[in-house]
Amino acid sequence: MTDAQPRLLIKNGTLIDGSGCDPVPKTLVVVEGNRITHVGPADSPIRPESPDDTVIDATGKFILPGLIDVHCHISLHPASEGTPADTAGVLCNTRDEFIRETRKQCKRGVDLIKIADSSWGDVQTVADDEISAVVDEAHRHNVKVTIHSRGSTSTRAAANAGVDLIYHGDLATEDDLDIIAKAGMPIAPVLTSPWIGVEHGAAARGFGDRVRDRLRMQLDTSFQMIRNARARGIPILSGSDTGNASAFTHGRWHGKEAELFVKEVGMTPMEAILANTSGNAAMVNLAGEVGVIAPAKRADIVIWDSDPIADMTVLQRPEEISAIIKDGRIVDREGIAGFRELSEEPGRSRKFAYAS
Repeated sequence: MTDAQPRLLIKNGTLIDGSGCDPVPKTLVVVEGNRITHVGPADSPIRPESPDDTVIDATGKFILPGLIDVHCHISLHPASEGTPADTAGVLCNTRDEFIRETRKQCKRGVDLIKIADSSWGDVQTVADDEISAVVDEAHRHNVKVTIHSRGSTSTRAAANAGVDLIYHGDLATEDDLDIIAKAGMPIAPVLTSPWIGVEHGAAARGFGDRVRDRLRMQLDTSFQMIRNARARGIPILSGSDTGNASAFTHGRWHGKEAELFVKEVGMTPMEAILANTSGNAAMVNLAGEVGVIAPAKRADIVIWDSDPIADMTVLQRPEEISAIIKDGRIVDREGIAGFRELSEEPGRSRKFAYAS
């Protein structure tokens, strides 16, 4: 008789662990509670199986960390806890207003503040000192700051101010990228939404040829900017803009960015996977918790039928998912509706957007 905790044993699959190491075939992953307790060869000496253990035979399948999308508009989702004002953001017109609103949101418990500059990047709508004021005030509260910045001057100002992440950066020059590289923050280009607009959505959304052509030009500029950023060692993170604009439907487009990174930017498939897993974990305040399959990490795991290293579009096909393990539990994808409650709720990541 034993009081040992029931385990989840994932056997014989090929492990792509999110660390950047080469895939490892015939792997055993052991989960107890909501934590991974063992990763090793399939024939590892472990405690013998008991009737209470759950075994997944992953032979011929591929074991990856759960994917993380670092650019989603959750406040537009029906299940959001946000208020109507949260959805739209708050318009701030002076430095003092930016400081006051940042302080207010930090007191409300947000852990990520987003500054929104102009839509296309043709002009800079948030002044340099306003960006710096938000960063200084937020960081005083240990709160991260991101910025929607497509233009050159706003991107440079954001880097000089010390934001934690730059969204887009389409028109960043090589000189701008030198400043970003020195400052050390990542860029999430968010290529998926404009790609959808070019390839699928512009006409359906009532946009004419001019808007489609503008999106195409901006997208090509973004591809080259990211190539230039990677040459400088700037970390590139993956985000889809799901919940907004072209990529409005949650659950549909999260895997597209990885394909664009490989096909258009020149990343290796492994680099694209890292941009969707361990690379993104810090921005949702879960660095060291998720994004990597290793002992002591939270058991957020997806088992795929096919190899995403061989074909990155696998990550866009839900029918290729063999199993999802969330917080140590196998997800019943047919029986579940809406967002799933966790047995151990991590700190909630909340975001508030500013526009000027």
